[in-house]
Amino acid sequence: MRHIMEKKPQFLIGSSMCTAFSALQGLNKWRMDPKKWDALMEKGLRHMRFAIKLYRLQAEQGRWFLHEHPNSASSWKMPEMQKLMNSLGIDKTVAHMCRYGMQSSDELGAGKVKKPTGFLTNSMMLKDCLGLTCLGGHRHIQLMGGRARACQVYPDKLCKYILKGIRNELMHLGVIKGEVNEMALAS
Repeated sequence: MRHIMEKKPQFLIGSSMCTAFSALQGLNKWRMDPKKWDALMEKGLRHMRFAIKLYRLQAEQGRWFLHEHPNSASSWKMPEMQKLMNSLGIDKTVAHMCRYGMQSSDELGAGKVKKPTGFLTNSMMLKDCLGLTCLGGHRHIQLMGGRARACQVYPDKLCKYILKGIRNELMHLGVIKGEVNEMALAS
């Protein structure tokens, strides 16, 4: 918190631990020791609440944030997250990771991963970069059997879109020089 107050970053990117909020992890709840499950949930909730405080601080000081979590994560329904979205007047954007180059493999070979992902940002320029959804025409690899862990890493194309959105916002504000680049990237 002190670092954010002192350094005043233009953009803060958060991707909190999703283990506690994952639909897949919820299926394993009944196999886990209840004390371990409770500890996992408490740690996840504490971390998410801290991230939300940082996002609010960024917005209150006229700066930007980006939050990413799986679209199906229960964290989106947390009262603190709902309050943040309502108070800032912003909605979650959903993207499909196959449009950003996410891949995995299964017994049939390599394929694309759909992984619907939610993004929340107070930057309209960044939000415009993060709403690509699946066009179809390919098969999707299911993230079962341990495949989900490898898909926690952002594909290069997603990173490029995030950076373009940040650059466009900073150019629009006059923080950096240049012309705002329309998002005419090949999908």
